[in-house]
Amino acid sequence: MQKKKYVYINRNKASDRDPEKYSAQDERLIGPPKSERGFRYIDLPSWLVEKLNAYKNELINNGTYDINNYIFFNNKAPMGRDTIRKNLVKYIEKSGVKKIKVHEFRHSRASMLIASGCSMQYVAEQLGDTMEVISRVYVHLWDQIREEDRKKANLQSKREYLEKYHIYANIDPNEDEPFDFDGDEDFFNYLINKYEIYDF
Repeated sequence: MQKKKYVYINRNKASDRDPEKYSAQDERLIGPPKSERGFRYIDLPSWLVEKLNAYKNELINNGTYDINNYIFFNNKAPMGRDTIRKNLVKYIEKSGVKKIKVHEFRHSRASMLIASGCSMQYVAEQLGDTMEVISRVYVHLWDQIREEDRKKANLQSKREYLEKYHIYANIDPNEDEPFDFDGDEDFFNYLINKYEIYDF
């Protein structure tokens, strides 16, 4: 079994929204998360683990790796917000993709987890938020998933009823003409008119 990879979050880039704890002028200051939920394990995909290992090996080879230091740094200090923003802008312009802010990576992560079918609880744990917050911020995505689930349930219900009609009417499903399950036609009236069966 493949070993699960994750990173434990216990320190964040300090926010200038909390001036009592941190100096808004100190771009490099690192502090604890804003809430208890911020202390969390974030699962890493295998491709990201490979990239991080390759980067680590690169640091080891050029003699700049220090197990007690940061992985991404400038002169052995954590990268400042301006450095991160400038690098993001540089690679956005280089690739030609839509301009985004650094924080939008968080929303992208949440959106991809939700689209992958992850539970609300899991998404909240990965982002360090409550399920109430996740439900409110990404309500449009949950509505899309609920609609897809409704369609799947409706489709399964139609298939089950059709199987019962085949059995009741002693009809070989392989010889029956295909039915458009996704159409808007009244399904039950269709079965009644086709097989002349009103109860089963």
